[in-house]
Amino acid sequence: MKFLMKVLSAFKIWMMVAGTIGFCLFILEEASQIATFSTFMSKTNQDYELVLAAADLMNYNNSIIITLNKYIGWINPLGYISYNQYAKAQKIYADECIMFVLRSQPELLNGRDIEMSFTPKEIVNLANRYMYRNGKISVTSDKLMPLLSMQFKGRVENGTICYIEKTVE
Repeated sequence: MKFLMKVLSAFKIWMMVAGTIGFCLFILEEASQIATFSTFMSKTNQDYELVLAAADLMNYNNSIIITLNKYIGWINPLGYISYNQYAKAQKIYADECIMFVLRSQPELLNGRDIEMSFTPKEIVNLANRYMYRNGKISVTSDKLMPLLSMQFKGRVENGTICYIEKTVE
């Protein structure tokens, strides 16, 4: 009987800890979902600043979810799997929101580092650089590159992306 009581006490403690961790992750997920819902109308109304603010909040919440899940989420294996997948999906949507702002009002992203795929449609030879354009998106680089799709990191300056490095060969 004492053994059963010890097992039940241990189970109760595990349930309290797993529940507390799960609840924290749940509240962060809900906050991100509210930010996601706010982007629907903001995109329709072309309120790019609000879309960007929501994407920033989603990314911030997502970094907390990933950290909590990585270090203590394993205590609830099903919750660990679920929040791991949620974080991946949330990152995709937040990245899409940032690309939406980049395509629409790139100057709002000045000073930010971004990673993206880009397929230029034209090359403009500047004095000591090359500018690759595709609609409102422009990428500048010291290197002459072919008009192929590229995955790269860059920094937005004056509404133009300055090429930093290729991330996929």
